[in-house]
Amino acid sequence: MKSRGLTVVYFLMAIYSFTQLYFYFDNLDFTTELFNTLIILLTIIITLIIVASNITVFIIRKKRYLNRK
Repeated sequence: MKSRGLTVVYFLMAIYSFTQLYFYFDNLDFTTELFNTLIILLTIIITLIIVASNITVFIIRKKRYLNRK
């Protein structure tokens, strides 16, 4: 349970840092569409990794529970 809480905290920190980067470079007025899509893609990739890791942990725990019976 602790690891799942930590992944949520890391996920929120990653989203916060990417949005801060986005607004920082947006204020400097040399942001291109490529940089904007890069930030969005990085956020999506991190989200997919966290969701996939939580799903695999759930599947592994379920298999262990079924093997115990």
